[in-house]
Amino acid sequence: MLKARSSFWDIVKFVAIALVVFGHVQGSAGIMVGQPFVGNFIVNMNMPLFFLISGYFSYGLVSGGDWKKFGWRLLGYFWPLMITAIIFNFCEMAFGMTDYTGPYPIEVLKWFLFGGWYLYVLAMCVASVFLCFRLRGGVKTQIAALVLLFVASLFILHAWWVPYFRHMFPFFVIGLGVKAMKNVEVEKMLTWKVGVPCLALYILAAVLEGTAYQHRLYFYGVDSSWWGLTADWQAQLWELAHYALGVIGSVGVMWAIAALLKVAPILGKLAPLGETTLGVYLLHQWLLKRVVDQGWLSSSIWSVLLWTTILFVGCHVLTRLSTRGVWYNRIFWGKFK
Repeated sequence: MLKARSSFWDIVKFVAIALVVFGHVQGSAGIMVGQPFVGNFIVNMNMPLFFLISGYFSYGLVSGGDWKKFGWRLLGYFWPLMITAIIFNFCEMAFGMTDYTGPYPIEVLKWFLFGGWYLYVLAMCVASVFLCFRLRGGVKTQIAALVLLFVASLFILHAWWVPYFRHMFPFFVIGLGVKAMKNVEVEKMLTWKVGVPCLALYILAAVLEGTAYQHRLYFYGVDSSWWGLTADWQAQLWELAHYALGVIGSVGVMWAIAALLKVAPILGKLAPLGETTLGVYLLHQWLLKRVVDQGWLSSSIWSVLLWTTILFVGCHVLTRLSTRGVWYNRIFWGKFK
C-alpha cells in the first residue's frame, strides 16, 4: 500500500507545477528557451500529467459515494478561486493598476468564472465520474455512461470550458482506472521496461515533431467538437496523438522521477514543494503580470530562470503561510470542518 503522503507523488506534482510556471514566464518574456524541444516537452505532457494524478487520487471519493465529501471537494476547488478573485481585484482597484476596469463586483465575478480553467475542468471531471458511478447496473453501466457523456460533450461547441474538458477527461479517467486496479502500486508498475521506452519515445517525438503549436499537438490546439473533428481529418489524428503523447510522456516522466528517487533518495526532501500546487497555480500568473508590468522581466534565459524561481518559491511560501492555523485555512481554503 502507498503511504498516506508519498514523497514520490509530491515530487511529481512539484516538477509539473514548476514546468507550468517556467512555461508561463518564458512566454511572457517572449523567449522560447531551447525551442522547439523544451516547449514540446512541456506542453504535450504537463497538463495531462496533472489530470492523470487527479483521477488517480479521486478514486476513493468516487468509489465511496459520500455526497458530503463530494461537496467538500468542490468547495476546496472554488473557495480559494473566489478568495483570490476578491483579493486580486481589490489590489488592482486600490492601487490603480492599468488592467483594472471595474466595477469591482463584475471584475470579481469575471475572474471567478474565467480565471481558473484548470479548476473548472477538474471539477467537471470529478463530478462526471462521481455521478456516473452512482448509477445502478455495475461497472459496465458506469463505463457506458462515461463514454456517452464524453460523446455528448463533442456536440457542445465552445461553451465555457467544455472543450478543455474533452481534452483532459480521458486522462482523468485513465488515472482513476489505474487506481481501481486492486493491489497495484504505481511506483512498482514504473519499471524500466515500461518507463524507458515511454520516455525515449516521448523525447523522440518532442525532437522530431517540429513544434507542437504548428502541428496542433498541444491540448487546446484542435477544435475537438464533432464539427471540428469531422471537417478536418487531420484534427482527428492530432487529437489522438495528443492523447497518446500525454500518456506516454506522463509515464516516462514519472518513471524518471521514481528512478532518480531510488538513486538519490535525498531528493525526497523536495516533497514539500509539491504540497502547495493549488496555491502556486492560483497565485503565480497574477504576480507574473505585475513583474511584466514593471518591466522587471527581460528576454534572456537567466531572467526567465530567475523569475521562475522567485515566483515559485514566493507562491509556495505564501501558500504555506495561508495554511498556518485553523482560521487561515477557513478563510483562504474553505476548510470549515
